[in-house]
Amino acid sequence: MKRLAALLFFLCLPTLAAAQVNLNALGPNVVIGRQGIPTQGGPAQAIPFAALVQALSAAQPTCTANTVMAGPSAAGPAAVPSCRALVAADIPATSLFTQRVITAAGGVTVTATDDQILINKAAPATTAVTLPAASTRSGRPLVVKDLARNAAAFNITLTPNGVETIDGAANLVISINGSEFDLVPISGTGWAIK
Repeated sequence: MKRLAALLFFLCLPTLAAAQVNLNALGPNVVIGRQGIPTQGGPAQAIPFAALVQALSAAQPTCTANTVMAGPSAAGPAAVPSCRALVAADIPATSLFTQRVITAAGGVTVTATDDQILINKAAPATTAVTLPAASTRSGRPLVVKDLARNAAAFNITLTPNGVETIDGAANLVISINGSEFDLVPISGTGWAIK
């Protein structure tokens, strides 16, 4: 318990990070201050262990539902974080993962934020999938899958942007039922099969 309190002391009070904690010498007390260097109010002082734990608990606010921890409103020893109400800007505007199921006729243009394209056309037909410039993806991988399980009869052709390639090839064809390709954007050259 004493070692845990010492660890909490160093983690929770960064303004006293240089403090010396000597729990073995004083038993139930804690020594605050560096050897030979006085604290703000004078020389190193021994305080009861229970008082230290209470002070550490009081220094951190308890946020309730729909609130977030905000930065301190002051600097130095008075720098105690506070809680503020959750606002719309705290929540990401877009989903972290996007999945599009393609059921309509025609080709598909992949956007910079698509993560998974699932081809499941109501009227089976070959499908041309146009990939965006790899540089617009910021390293975000892409999965293209034959969800309808009919690519052997109705190929899905992936074509990169401009002069980019897919592992050095001008395009990539899904021709096995139920197959998928996981692609990784390589800025400047195009795409690589994962």
